[in-house]
Amino acid sequence: MPAHVGLVTLVTLYDFVKRVRPRKVRELAGSREAEVLRTASEGELRAIALAYGALPSLTLRMLTVEDVCSGGGGWTFASGEDFAVACTLRVRAYYSTTEDMDAVLEDILTEGDTPGSRIVFSHDNEPLVTPDSGRLYGRGQTVAWDLPACPVEEVAARTRACDPPLYRCLCEGDHATVADIRNAHGRVVRLGLHAVRYFRVDR
Repeated sequence: MPAHVGLVTLVTLYDFVKRVRPRKVRELAGSREAEVLRTASEGELRAIALAYGALPSLTLRMLTVEDVCSGGGGWTFASGEDFAVACTLRVRAYYSTTEDMDAVLEDILTEGDTPGSRIVFSHDNEPLVTPDSGRLYGRGQTVAWDLPACPVEEVAARTRACDPPLYRCLCEGDHATVADIRNAHGRVVRLGLHAVRYFRVDR
């Protein structure tokens, strides 16, 4: 047997032996502990989205949730993937506005000045990127808006079918696409929240 064939065989066998079985991953992802942490994490992310939606210049039109739980192990275990299950939550919110972006940004910064606000941008915490770029980057939050040469990107197509608790995918609101929002209401503003690893069980 050629050496490279033997190596591939050994790696395949090792991967099979070390990888966490799908049934175990599903069991852990659906556990009571995971569900409690999932609900709490999603609630906090939704609260941030609603804080932006409460601003006078923004109207929340669509909210997407992607919740992925996967098993670790396999041949990559030595690089930090040696876990039984890990779950990650991503939330994006899409708003419309009829206001000039200077007014929208002023609303965002003013609300961020309020003690305890869920909005991280404020007059004392200057955004990392200038408004002319169409992007603001903060601690765990990114705000993007339509520019003539750089409109807000469309919602990414799903690459797999929803299969809770391993893969949850939600799209809520009166519109299913960014184009629909733009055509019906004008400028689109998107809030991207950094992915949250809310549950992990080590092997």
